[in-house]
Amino acid sequence: MIVYAEQGDILTIADKATDIRVVTNNATAAPVAATFTAAQLPPGVTMDPLSVVIPPQSALIYILKFRVDHTSQDGNNQAVLVRLNYANQSRLINFMMSIFHTFIFMEPAGDTVVEGTSLGIPWAKLSMWNDGHWWWGIDTMNLAPGTDIDPFRFRNFTTTLTFNANKAVSDTIDAHVGPMTANQYYDRTNFSPWLRDYFLNAAQGGVTVELKKK
Repeated sequence: MIVYAEQGDILTIADKATDIRVVTNNATAAPVAATFTAAQLPPGVTMDPLSVVIPPQSALIYILKFRVDHTSQDGNNQAVLVRLNYANQSRLINFMMSIFHTFIFMEPAGDTVVEGTSLGIPWAKLSMWNDGHWWWGIDTMNLAPGTDIDPFRFRNFTTTLTFNANKAVSDTIDAHVGPMTANQYYDRTNFSPWLRDYFLNAAQGGVTVELKKK
């Protein structure tokens, strides 16, 4: 039996269920009854045991379900070990889990209209974590299906975060969309020391977010 996780480092958020894909390869000529159990988990993380029967000479993907509780600890590269038990033998699956508590997740209602056109961005999202990292993305799905216009050429979109009206950080995505026959997705991850240093004040005092054409 060969077994491994598809990803070596999993990024997840507290208070969230997380699915991990593992690959199993049964090279024998007989089916194998096996059980996945947790051998080592970060504090505040649990895993549902999973019993399977792996067909002979088959490589299959199974989904392991983890629950990351609010009591989990923030941090990168926390070790996870899962044991696959079968026929009085076992194999270990090891990977890393990076856990963060998000304190802002924004999804504005309506579209962000592109200047000079009737087109808009269907959604813009933002998440921020108390270690100072923040993420934002836009999706241009179905702006003008089937046409060749390119309203985003040479246009920049910027997200500005303002903390207590006197601290701000901004970032820019160069959004260049080709023929509008399919959606395009842009995202960016960044780090802001003031979010890390003033996390509690920001959470209590409020953070405002603006997405606009630069």
